[in-house]
Amino acid sequence: MSEQVKAPAGVAGLAGGGPVVRDSKDPTGPVLGFGTAVWSSFIQSAKDGGFGRCPKP
Repeated sequence: MSEQVKAPAGVAGLAGGGPVVRDSKDPTGPVLGFGTAVWSSFIQSAKDGGFGRCPKP
């Protein structure tokens, strides 16, 4: 089983231009909004391997 976080279709981003995301298993569920600086930092950390690997269930 794959765990995903998706940018929801039809949901406007934050006023400052940051993305919103939600759990792909709950397409009508709540969304989380992030500022662009925070999101950019998260993406860079992911690219740099800053989060390690998740253990397999």
